[in-house]
Parts: sequence; C-alpha cells; structure tokens
Amino acid sequence: GATERFVTSPEEVMEVIDEGKSNRHIAVTNMNEHSSRSHSVFLINVKQENLENQKKLSGKLYLVDLAGSEKVSKTGAEGMVLDEAKNINKSLSALGNVISALADGNKSHIPYRDSKLTRILQESLGGNSRTTIIICCSPASYNESETKSTLEFGRRAKTIKNTVTVNEELTAEEWKRRWEKEKEKVAKLKGQLSRAEAELNRWRNGESVPQDEQLLTKDLEASTLSLSDTSSVTNIPATITQVSAEPVGNDERVKFEEERIRLYAQLDEKDDEIDRQSQLIEKLKEQMLEQEELIASIRRDYELVQQEMTRIQQENESAKEEVKEVLQALEELAVNYDQKSQEVDNKNREFEQLSEEHSQKLASLNNTA
Repeated sequence: GATERFVTSPEEVMEVIDEGKSNRHIAVTNMNEHSSRSHSVFLINVKQENLENQKKLSGKLYLVDLAGSEKVSKTGAEGMVLDEAKNINKSLSALGNVISALADGNKSHIPYRDSKLTRILQESLGGNSRTTIIICCSPASYNESETKSTLEFGRRAKTIKNTVTVNEELTAEEWKRRWEKEKEKVAKLKGQLSRAEAELNRWRNGESVPQDEQLLTKDLEASTLSLSDTSSVTNIPATITQVSAEPVGNDERVKFEEERIRLYAQLDEKDDEIDRQSQLIEKLKEQMLEQEELIASIRRDYELVQQEMTRIQQENESAKEEVKEVLQALEELAVNYDQKSQEVDNKNREFEQLSEEHSQKLASLNNTA
C-alpha cells in the first residue's frame, strides 16, 4: 500500500525511507534469500514559494526499486510467492512495452495504462523529467539470458529523450499579464494576415502592388518569431511575401492558400490557448473571491471579538468603580470603628474612676460605723 508522510528535514526523509524498507515484503527463493516480492516506489514532493513575488515551484523525485524478473524454473516459487512472481513479470513486461513504444518513436499510442507501475512512471519515461536507470545483472553464464534481456532493456531505455521544463505555478497577475501579451500578439498577427489577404487579392485581380504597400517579410518573421517563444506556432515562411510584380500563377496561388490555412490554424491555436488562459483566470478570480469572502468573515469575527473586548473592558471599569466605592465605605467604617473604640476607652476610664470613688466612699462609711 501507499503511505504519505510530511517531513521537514533530511533526517526525517531517511527515517521514512527506512520505514518503507522495513514494510517491503521479501521471501526466500532458490535464487535469493531476500527476494523482493514487490516494486518499491518512493516519491519526494518538494514545493518552493517566493515570498516576495508569490511564485511557486514544485518538483518530484521518484526513487524506484524494481523487483527483478524471475524464471519460475530457477526460483522454485510456489503458492503465494508464485502469484507474486506473475504480477512482477506482468508489470515488468508492461514497462518493457512502454519503453519499446517510446524508443520506436513512430507509435502514436504509448500503453501507459497497462499497469499501475507504468502509470506511476509516465512522467519519468518521455515526460518532463530527468531519469537515471541503474541496471543490476549477473555475470554468471547460468543467468546469461536474463542478463542479455536486462541489458537490452537498459539500451532501449537509454534512447528515450525527455524534455525538462520548470514546474512553475504562476500567480493570477502573471497569468493576466501573459494573456494580455498574447492577446496583443494575436491582434497584431490578425492585422498582418488581413493585409496579406488584401495584397493577395490585388495580385489575383492582376493589379500591381507598389513596393511601399507590400507587406514586408521581416515584419512577418519578427511576429512569428515572437509568437514561437511562448507557443508551438511555427515560423511563417518568408515566401508568403516573395511576390513578383507579375500576375500570380496557379502554383503560387496554391501556396498562398496553404499559407493562409496554416495561419488560420495558428490563430485558432492561439484562440484556444487564450480561451484556456481565460478559463484559468476566471478560476483564479473565483479563488480570489473565496479568499475575499474568507477575509471578510475573519474581519467580522475580529470586529465581534473587539466588541466583546470593549464590553469586558467597560464591565471591568464598572467593577473598578464598585471596588473603589466599597474601599471608601470600608475606610469610613474603619474611622467610625476607631472613634467608637476611643469612646469605649473613655467610658471604661470613667467607669474605673467611678468604681474607685465608690470603693472609697464604702470604706469611709465602714470606718464611721
């Protein structure tokens, strides 16, 4: 099965590789004590974003360990191991068919969908990638046929030519800028095409077109060269304007008609490309609207939080006022308490004085008696 992990350092990458190696199924055969019973595919997906201009780059690194092709007569596989050998050989056969088709170069259909392995390796075979293949084979004469087959597999794979381009995710502004640029180029090319058709009609009608009114070859070449930098449009041949001052013959008319059809086809391709870019711009606009709605929702939540904080602060200020009033009341009570305590002390002293006077009077009465 496939497992996905998020990593942030080379150490974590190695840990995931070790985990994948431990999960790989192996079995004992007559040819190998640790025979791999499945292919192993390890994908490292790296994304990079420029925080200044928001441009994003992405890349994938596939580390693929293919299980070896096996002859059942040599491995002695039985039961489940035999079924695994059948699946291994079937997927390797599909991979060989894909490589043969790519190496041929004349086949319009490449059988990528014949197995899961070839679908996974589609970009690595004839796609946007650089591929390195390490061939493992045996020098023993006992394995001569397998060695020849493996080397032939590598020889065919070496003939495949990949085209490498940068996987760049453009921003909405960049897409819009490119679309406007392509739109200007197409408008300019349409204008030149209209001028060329008008000039051609004049030649067909037997009219001689002055030199200063003829469409210059270098203008067409400059336009087509600028278009070829951003698309697959081929350069317009210079023969389209190599018109003599004499009436146009049938062969030249056919050539002009072919060039006109080719130009229209190129314009159709540019229109299709503009439509695709327009759709992408609309999609990006929708994403921007979603982001704006999300920002508006966050702002509303922020305002609610601010209101709640204001209310809490007001309650806090009110509570402070109440505490201040309570403290003042306590201070007044403390002052009153001190006053009452002083009065009690005075009363106690008066009571003691009265008690002494009473005692003295009792003593004097007793003495007189």
